Amino acid sequence: MSVISVAGLYAGVKGAKEEEIIESFLELFEILPVTNIIAKMGGEIRNKYKAKLGVGLADALIAAISIHYNSTLVTLNKKHFQMLDEVIVPY
Repeated sequence: MSVISVAGLYAGVKGAKEEEIIESFLELFEILPVTNIIAKMGGEIRNKYKAKLGVGLADALIAAISIHYNSTLVTLNKKHFQMLDEVIVPY
């Protein structure tokens, strides 16, 4: 899981119980950092897709992490990740 996604989860926390649930959930994943290479790639993705797809910097960084680690992205927001070959929308 992207460290950017971790920030997104905590940005929506409503209370201590929900924070405990998120912490338990996060224990299931390896948290992938943003490196200089990923930051550069994320900036390039943002620049290329901001007008066409409305991609913000956070989503561009998440896409770059997915590309860098050759991983499949699972998201509810497929629109911002059309540049990726493998995107799973769970429902």
